[in-house]
Amino acid sequence: MEYVLTGAVPQETSAIRICPSSVLFWTALSENPRSSTCVTSVITALLLSIANEAAIHQLRTVYIRPAPLHKPDFVHIHGTSRLDTSNWDNIHFIYIPDEASLVRWFSRVHLSKRFADVIVVEGLDIMVSPVHDLWTSVLRLTSLMEETRRFIHNTTRPDDHGHDCRLIVSCRLPPNADARNIPTHSLAEAYVLGQTENSEHFELSPYTQPWKLTLEMKFSELFWTDFLPVRPDFVDSALPSSVS
Repeated sequence: MEYVLTGAVPQETSAIRICPSSVLFWTALSENPRSSTCVTSVITALLLSIANEAAIHQLRTVYIRPAPLHKPDFVHIHGTSRLDTSNWDNIHFIYIPDEASLVRWFSRVHLSKRFADVIVVEGLDIMVSPVHDLWTSVLRLTSLMEETRRFIHNTTRPDDHGHDCRLIVSCRLPPNADARNIPTHSLAEAYVLGQTENSEHFELSPYTQPWKLTLEMKFSELFWTDFLPVRPDFVDSALPSSVS
């Protein structure tokens, strides 16, 4: 996540804790399809910018999502590098529609001869089998992913691709979820992205760090508008208002 955050708010870099793995939970203001589409556009913009910044830094990136990207998904985040597909030779897009395929891919990573520096998984909630509870699936699948990330890091030399491997996963929270009671997971940090009463405004908060960011979508571009420190003893107030 820091690939995007430190580029967008460089003056606040010291306040942002670098984490090797994180899960980005999100929720829409309502069950209205338009509301969900607005938030998924922001999620895709964040994850695609992470992959783009990694590629610009010559890092190998695996980007896993349920379906191919389309041109409308290319939403630029102000303050980050331009989305230029000519720089994406180091991004390997993999389309995985279901949980079984996701488990199979992560279970076979150790057989690879080329390890990724960054692994992005978008839409974990879509891949989860309908017969499984989302809460237990998040813990089970993030445990597998984190174990894979650590394997890559521990079996590569400091100057090899894969050392310091980073992992970020996105997952929608169930309707009416309480952001203070997110699913248990195995990653180092959790972020919560929520939509405010204004459908074009969003709030991003880490679960264990005392700050939140506000974002605005305008002119088909995403802008960071405010970085708001929050006292550690009032971390709950940093959670997006739409899910608190």
